[in-house]
Order: sequence, then C-alpha cells, then structure tokens
Amino acid sequence: MRVLFALSILFSTAFSINAQVNLSDLEAYKDVEVKVEESFNPSFSLVMESNGYDKLLVGEKLAAFLEMNGFKIISNQPTSSADNTYTFRYNYEFITDKKRCGGTIIKFMNGQVIDPLSQKVVATFSFEQKRNKICTDDIAKVLAYKLKRGS
Repeated sequence: MRVLFALSILFSTAFSINAQVNLSDLEAYKDVEVKVEESFNPSFSLVMESNGYDKLLVGEKLAAFLEMNGFKIISNQPTSSADNTYTFRYNYEFITDKKRCGGTIIKFMNGQVIDPLSQKVVATFSFEQKRNKICTDDIAKVLAYKLKRGS
C-alpha cells in the first residue's frame, strides 16, 4: 500500500513538472497573439469548432492544453443557447517541413472565442510562422496559457 502511494505521488509530481513549462523560453511565446475582451470569463466552458478538416489534430492538442490551464472542454454540444459556454473557433494552414515537428508545421492559425448568446467575440488569437519552425504543441501550449491569463 505504501509503495502504491509513493508511486502515485512520484507519478503526479512528474506529470506536474512536465505540464509546467517556462513559457517565456518558448519561441512561440512572442509569435502567438491573443486579445481578450473585458467581458471574457475564463471559467466558462469551451466548445471546439474547426473551420475545416483538422488534419494535424490541432483541436485535440488545443483542447488538451486548454484543459491543463483550467478550461472545461465540452464535446458535441450546440452552443446556440448554452449558458456559461463559449464557442472556440480556429482555422489554420500548414506546410511540409521534413526536418521538424513530424513533417508538418502550422503556417498560420487564427480564431475567435465567441459568446453564442450575445454573438460577440470575446477573444481573438493568431499565429504566423516567421523566423522559426515552431511545432503545433508549442503553439497550443502558449495559446492556452495566454488565453487563461487574458494575454
């Protein structure tokens, strides 16, 4: 019993350390732009919505990092009349890069967080590959971090 308890503490500590990355060290930090309106409430749930085929599974990566930052992700729920829920819309294009990131990188990405009740945009975000080949995981990690903290 003590061994299991010790292993669970060790595992949870290791996971916690891996989830807490010094984001200012990531090259993506300065290239991900997030603008949050005063009315944005980070305690609201998010419904993910892609504007096309999600070949790189960006939605899954975004959802995972958003959850790590305290957001609640809801799947397959219409948001037209849902209280305390935002629609998280994203769009991206990618290019081939055989040297990094599994062979593809995001060329640019943008999106909005929309309050479905008022139809108002409460947050926007964008990313464009500039000087470095930044991988999707780093973009998603920085985006979730900045959104939770209001940029």
